[in-house]
Amino acid sequence: MTGLREQLGNKGFHLDLLRERGYPVPSFRVVTADEVRAGVNPTAVERLLGELRAEAAERMGLPSAAVAFAVRSSPPVSMPGMMDTLLAVGLTDDSVPALATHLGSAELARNMVEIGRADLRTHLGVIPESPVAQVCSAITAVRDSWHNERAREYRRAHDISERLSPAVVVQAMAFGTGDRSGSGVVFSHDPRTGERGLHGEYVPASTGAALVAGQVTPDGLARLKHDCPQAYTLLDRFVAELFAWRQVMIEVEFVVERGRLWLVQMRAATASPAAHNAVTVDAWRAGILDRGAALTRLSLEALCAPPEPRAAEGHGRLLATGIAAAGGVATGRIVRAAEEVLAYAGEPVVLLRPTTEPEDFVGMANSAGIVTLEGGFGSHAAVVARELGRPAVVGARFTDPLWLENPTAATVTVCGTTGRVWEGVVPTVAPPPEWPTDLLGTIPADTDRRAYLETLISIRP
Repeated sequence: MTGLREQLGNKGFHLDLLRERGYPVPSFRVVTADEVRAGVNPTAVERLLGELRAEAAERMGLPSAAVAFAVRSSPPVSMPGMMDTLLAVGLTDDSVPALATHLGSAELARNMVEIGRADLRTHLGVIPESPVAQVCSAITAVRDSWHNERAREYRRAHDISERLSPAVVVQAMAFGTGDRSGSGVVFSHDPRTGERGLHGEYVPASTGAALVAGQVTPDGLARLKHDCPQAYTLLDRFVAELFAWRQVMIEVEFVVERGRLWLVQMRAATASPAAHNAVTVDAWRAGILDRGAALTRLSLEALCAPPEPRAAEGHGRLLATGIAAAGGVATGRIVRAAEEVLAYAGEPVVLLRPTTEPEDFVGMANSAGIVTLEGGFGSHAAVVARELGRPAVVGARFTDPLWLENPTAATVTVCGTTGRVWEGVVPTVAPPPEWPTDLLGTIPADTDRRAYLETLISIRP
């Protein structure tokens, strides 16, 4: 029998941790990696759904007929967007009256049923009639997505073993589509810099799928604070607690349903090595890590590398401003389709898309920089760009919309540090290097930085 984390997968393991510590998590069950590998058992799924409906009625106030299920992949290593997710599974026309009563709107209820049907139609080609058959088919679809081409490419790029198997999470849905409701993504620190503080975004009246896919440009957390101040206060407290407990930068996906906060996912955030170093120093200064533990977590490469550059102001024509999603500067030819990137092998390109899809991974990995017209800090484009170390601007607003139809420049410069896109080649500037002398001391003159750090870590207290 393999370890618990491998059996539950990354998502299931962290949900289990949240539940054990009493955080507000929508009711869920994990179909373990061994169970997924063995094949779906309809009798076991029927029992699982019965347990979830009873629990959701008690904990979430959901009538049995109104319970919709999110069926999500839980691979042993996080693979953002590379496997399939199906939402609002298990709903039928018979669900509408109870769901309308719960949501306070027949229109919202019908829309939720249609979301489920659309996902089933997309992934299965058919819509099974019974809730049990829908969930069984959804589990199978998620399992099979482990073998799709984008997931394989991702595992190859990140050296993830093909011998592993995913688990599947089946979770009762909290509904973020009504009044005083919405969904969002937050981080314990800024993933670009490592600066501590709640950082993220929120979309009112949404399921969250559009946010993660980058199909909308979200509001900041100020909107959540204004609309649902109690939920915001709780979220701020929970994220600070989770950082102190897990001792790494935390990313949390959440749903607010009529002012009530639910945490639907937690994981270690994807960020640059320099940002992770800043988080480590912050944790040491806050007394969360001792000095020895902090020293061993530091990335020597990031400490020895020059600071992240930014495009110099006042050079060239500013084309667009947006959200600075992944730091650094890249200059290259504009390419508008991910599948065309490889045709420019050996030439730096900037991928410009309305949004990115998981199928775009190979094109993103082979681009020098990424720009999207929609999306926020937690979108697919932003998360993958940070993971790949590609400068990225998302939710870009071009000063001349006509330029997008007939771009006059073949080459642009993307500054993912400031969230700007420039025409042509723009020079870069780098800030002075930061060195936490309180943790690392002062390097003696004429001493090699790496050698100093290696010695310091080897004799850590």
